[in-house]
Amino acid sequence: MELKRLFRPTLLEIHNRNIRFIIPVIINIAVKFLMFLWVQLSINNRPELFSYRSWLEMFTIWDGGWYNLIARYWYEDIPMDPPIPIEQLFAFPPGFPALIRALGFLVGDFLISQAVIALFFGIVWIPLFQLVAEEYLSQEESFSATLIASLFPIVFIFTTVGYSEGLFLTLILSSWLLYLRNKHLPASILAAGASLVRWLGSLIVAPFFVESVIRKRFGRALLYTLPVLSQITWFYYGYLRTGNIFVVFEAQKYWKNRLFWSQFAEPALFQKNPPFSFNLPYTESFMGLALCLLAIFILFAAKVYEIDWKLGAYFTLTLIFIIYSGSIISYPRFLSFIFPLWFLFRMKRDWRLIPASLTLGFLNLITGYLFARWVFLG
Repeated sequence: MELKRLFRPTLLEIHNRNIRFIIPVIINIAVKFLMFLWVQLSINNRPELFSYRSWLEMFTIWDGGWYNLIARYWYEDIPMDPPIPIEQLFAFPPGFPALIRALGFLVGDFLISQAVIALFFGIVWIPLFQLVAEEYLSQEESFSATLIASLFPIVFIFTTVGYSEGLFLTLILSSWLLYLRNKHLPASILAAGASLVRWLGSLIVAPFFVESVIRKRFGRALLYTLPVLSQITWFYYGYLRTGNIFVVFEAQKYWKNRLFWSQFAEPALFQKNPPFSFNLPYTESFMGLALCLLAIFILFAAKVYEIDWKLGAYFTLTLIFIIYSGSIISYPRFLSFIFPLWFLFRMKRDWRLIPASLTLGFLNLITGYLFARWVFLG
């Protein structure tokens, strides 16, 4: 009780001023700094455990390396040993590498460009999330949901390193906020941009389109076809470069052995042979967790509908597409970035945020270290 009395008045004062938007940003910047510092100290102490000598090279680990290569060479065969065919690159939409490429030409270094863009948008999305949250929750609840979402280890790491998630969240949250404020053209333009960062960005306009049709605002509904047009343009560009209109799906063939529907659902429901043996390394250790994760997220979807049906519709559509087409081993990352999820993790008593934030911050040091060691985290 004394702890509540000590912290609650001070933090309530924070909620009543604009500083409530600054606090989560400052905390995130501090944790990012500590994480990179910890990684660099780890490299210095045990250099034999790492494949590089600077924390900056964390930005080209896993998919970060693909984004960097596309920024350097764009969508054409990459002269490596062995060469990387152009078809493989079209699994990665152009939005994020285009920004890296543009800034890279200005600063003369694509690695620095990637780090700057990833870190910038990895911070910008945080106050945007809080603004959207305040459209549905109290300032106190929004503050806590923002801190929890931004410090959750999977969200934190992939909005810190050289991935497109920070840019994606920035665009979809901006689009949602503009829709709520009846600025429909810019909302649709930003949603189209999100669809060129991650194709799931197209789904954000589905509830906007449906509500516009229900209200017989057909001109507004037409505006929200822009993300679909952007995807058609992207497919057409792929056709011009490769002669294959569906080249975007070409690289995904590698991941068929990790799709939930073909690898596990169809064999169980329809007695079909799975495309690959069940005896894959991750099967026994991960499938129980994946099934529980999906079950929990179905319950989360029901709770999100209680906040707003449009949030629930976006949540459900994204969940369905992830289950059907997403790699099972990437479920933790994909599911963590369904932004309405985090509206459920709100606290009305601010003192609880202190131990929660400290715990999440500590876990982020471990998460960053694991990622730096090339551990696959989603």
